[in-house]
Amino acid sequence: YDKRRCAGIMYLRDNYNHIQPLSSVMGVLYTDYADYYSAGDHLKSELSRIWNFDIVFDVLMLRTEHFIVFVKIRFDYKTSTITSTVDDIFVYELQDGTIVERFGGYWKFEKESYITLATIVSSATGIKPTLKRFYADRLLLTDYYNATSSNTNALSSLSMTAIDDPLLSYNDDTSTFVINFLGRSSTYSPFIVNSIFIRANGENPYVSSVISVCPLTGK
Repeated sequence: YDKRRCAGIMYLRDNYNHIQPLSSVMGVLYTDYADYYSAGDHLKSELSRIWNFDIVFDVLMLRTEHFIVFVKIRFDYKTSTITSTVDDIFVYELQDGTIVERFGGYWKFEKESYITLATIVSSATGIKPTLKRFYADRLLLTDYYNATSSNTNALSSLSMTAIDDPLLSYNDDTSTFVINFLGRSSTYSPFIVNSIFIRANGENPYVSSVISVCPLTGK
């Protein structure tokens, strides 16, 4: 199993069919904010290699290798320009080092003013999921669920040497978040399919089950 990803430069087209790179249209992100941000040079470099993007609640969400960038879009219809400021930007930096954090996407509830983001964190102490809530109106990111490794001990016993980016979904019938991801292991199988089930349970979510399957062995 070999997963490939292509990064690119983002372009925008306005109401007059003028096409410009994001760096020209939203210069505040590439200059003012990047100069202010502690990891500005790293951020600038990765903004020229965007992996994915989406727009939620009039907020542009950019995904690079190590950053998730949120920019509130303030569009001037008279001039057909974006007038976002430094205060309209929020950047979350994924952990990378002895602790590795993989982004698993987000889930949006139609009647809520936030989106739920998922990550998988792996370290010497184990593998654990996290859920965060991003409130677009306030550009605020809060922890919703931050597991301890003991909640997912079954994953630690599989001797996974690396994990791929997870994928978040939600089962409305059971009010359960599901985080699926592939792990690489030289002990059990070239790769292992893992699923972590987190019951929403209002403001008190918890891991209800963990399932791991080695496709080549069926275990």
